[in-house]
Amino acid sequence: MADKIQNAYETSKNIYDDVLTQRNIFSKLYIKLFWSGTDDNDIARKVLSYVPDDFSGNLLDVPVGTAIFTENKWSSLKNAHITCIDYSMDMLEQARKRLGSHAHIKCIQGDVGNLQMENESVDTVVSMNGFHAFLDKQKAFHEIWRVLKPGGDFIACFYPMRRKTPCFSYGDIRRVHRIYASN
Repeated sequence: MADKIQNAYETSKNIYDDVLTQRNIFSKLYIKLFWSGTDDNDIARKVLSYVPDDFSGNLLDVPVGTAIFTENKWSSLKNAHITCIDYSMDMLEQARKRLGSHAHIKCIQGDVGNLQMENESVDTVVSMNGFHAFLDKQKAFHEIWRVLKPGGDFIACFYPMRRKTPCFSYGDIRRVHRIYASN
């Protein structure tokens, strides 16, 4: 299964940013036909609006993808320590091209289901448009809660049943965590 996901990223890496940002007429048509016209630019702005412009803690971006939506925001957070993780080396290489010159940002390959991070070490976790691709979503949720500090923020956008949903902040999803944790 992991190889299938890696191959899918390899195949789509050259068109990924164009489709998500709807840079050309073909991308706009694709989004209209297959994603009901949802504008990922609007979703990205909404998700990123939950991260304060003066954020100065530890932030985890998983999966970072190509950083097409986060490059400007992460680059501006000079007092933050940002870790960007992606399973796909192809996506990560593109993210590194965008973010690699910033000392406060590190891009590493990894699996959100097995984060190589200390418990309660992250102030904010951002997961934009990628949770649906994780192999084991329960492990991913578990790992995110493990590394998130008490009172930290989990800001995410999910695609349940191939439909986009509104963005959620940690406060909105805490009930889901309580239900998940009790099962």
